Amino acid sequence: MALPVYAMSCFRLTKHQCQKIMSAMASFWWDENDEKKNIHWVSRRKMCISKENGGMGFRDIEDFNQALLAKQAWRIQNDPDSLLAKIYKGRYFASLGPLVASLLGTNGQWDVTKLIHLFPENEVTRILHMQVGNVHDRDVWAYSPHGSYTVKSGYTLATKLKEAEAVRDASEFVEVLELKRLIWKVPTIPKIHSFL
Repeated sequence: MALPVYAMSCFRLTKHQCQKIMSAMASFWWDENDEKKNIHWVSRRKMCISKENGGMGFRDIEDFNQALLAKQAWRIQNDPDSLLAKIYKGRYFASLGPLVASLLGTNGQWDVTKLIHLFPENEVTRILHMQVGNVHDRDVWAYSPHGSYTVKSGYTLATKLKEAEAVRDASEFVEVLELKRLIWKVPTIPKIHSFL
């Protein structure tokens, strides 16, 4: 089954649409024929846990959709002269100024009052040590080694919290989790891994 990735990178799917896609994926995986209902041996939640943590490694469609849309937002933010950014700015946020209010005072230096109001004390100290100058600013995505947003890094971040809860719930089965990790490393076709 092919995912509508292009449509997902342009539009936010409703929860109902995401559930329908996940249901189709589960039916493809578990149902032998269309005439009778079969048992889904693994819950949808466990299907979306990474293989390293004992799941089947399926993508959560809602989180994947959000990660694809975030990629578009990243492009608009970092390339404001692109055609897409100009169209969106003219259509949706023409009257808005910069996304973040200026943190500089009238003297061209950091406005300490604003910094203290917006950031924790340790961050204020770090910001105050940065020199203010005529350097071109750019956004940096902290969750990838090269500093640019990727769908993979966005999806990983979106699913990390959900996965941590699921792994914590199964923490009493550490031996089973280690066995599952070893199973995913066996050199065979992917469908066999799920049955081992």
